[in-house]
Amino acid sequence: MRRSKVVAAAGHALACPAGQAKRWQAQTLPTLCLMRSTAAAVVLSVVLLAAASFAMPQAADPAKGKEVFQRRCGGCHSPDRSMEGPRLRGVYGRRSGSAPGFQYSEALKNAKITWNDGALDKWLSDTEALVPDNDMTFRVPNPDERRDIIAYLKTLSQ
Repeated sequence: MRRSKVVAAAGHALACPAGQAKRWQAQTLPTLCLMRSTAAAVVLSVVLLAAASFAMPQAADPAKGKEVFQRRCGGCHSPDRSMEGPRLRGVYGRRSGSAPGFQYSEALKNAKITWNDGALDKWLSDTEALVPDNDMTFRVPNPDERRDIIAYLKTLSQ
C-alpha cells in the first residue's frame, strides 16, 4: 500500500497519493488561490456596499421638514404672516432682509444673501457665524433636520 504525502499549497495542508505530490500541488495551488481571491472579493464587496449605504445622504423630506418647522420654528415664524420673525413663504430664492413689512436688523438687510440650499443651511447652523449682529439667535444643529426644513421652505416658494 502506498502512503499519502502531505503537500502544502497556499497555506493549506493537503493529503495526496504518494508520487503525485507535484501534480496535485500544480493543480490545487491555482484553484485555492482563485478561491481565496474570490472569497476576498465577495467580502470586500459586501463591506463596501454596507459602507456606501451608511454614507449615502438621505433624500430631503418636505413633510418631515414641515413637522420640524412647526415644532422648532413655528413659535417665531409663519409661512404667511410676520410674527417675531418674518413670513417665510417665498423665502427660497429671496434676498436676505427683503420681505415687505418686517423690520430686519441692519446686518441682515446689508448681508445681500440669496436664500438657497447652502445659505439656508449655514443660516440654520449658526446665524451669527453667517451674519454677525443679526437679531436671530437660533440654531438647528441636526443636519437632517436642516435639510428637511429647507426642503419644506422650497415648497413654500414654488
